Amino acid sequence: AGVSRYDNTAFNLGLPSKDARDFVATLQGQRGARYNEVYVKQLLDKDASKKGVEAGFQWLKQNVTAQDTVMVFFAGHGLNEGSAYYFMTHEADLDRLPHTAVPFNTIRDTLAGLPGRVVIFVDTCHSGNVIGKTLPRRASDATNAINDLASSENGLVVFASSTGEQLSQENPAWGNGAFTKAVVE
Repeated sequence: AGVSRYDNTAFNLGLPSKDARDFVATLQGQRGARYNEVYVKQLLDKDASKKGVEAGFQWLKQNVTAQDTVMVFFAGHGLNEGSAYYFMTHEADLDRLPHTAVPFNTIRDTLAGLPGRVVIFVDTCHSGNVIGKTLPRRASDATNAINDLASSENGLVVFASSTGEQLSQENPAWGNGAFTKAVVE
């Protein structure tokens, strides 16, 4: 899932959708090399809605076997609300996060329940300039959510773009966000 264009245009970013496309292209390049087959459910911008992400999780539950390696990629904004961390979907509304964004406990519970190996790549802006300026009362530290996701009891491997107090970086000159550029290379 990559969200560059939000319903609330004040949240728009430059590269998350491209980052998601480039991540998928890199994985598809492994078809016949590292992996026999590569199946993709790609959600970009308006398709990366809360409903779309949840449908993607259902697709995984219905299709993943114990022999599979699942790779999930999130790029866009991320935000803490109290102790809950959210991936901000296309229609994210800061006043209604539980109804318009995907909480990381849903991500964790869904992915930890899948058979096979699960690797998660999280390239979210933990305290993006727009969000930080809009709602300074909200916590910017997503370390607890990422640590929870990566705990050994969940059996998930997590690669995150930054610590909970760092900003994720993107630059058009790089062609990707810094994290995605490194992963794709």
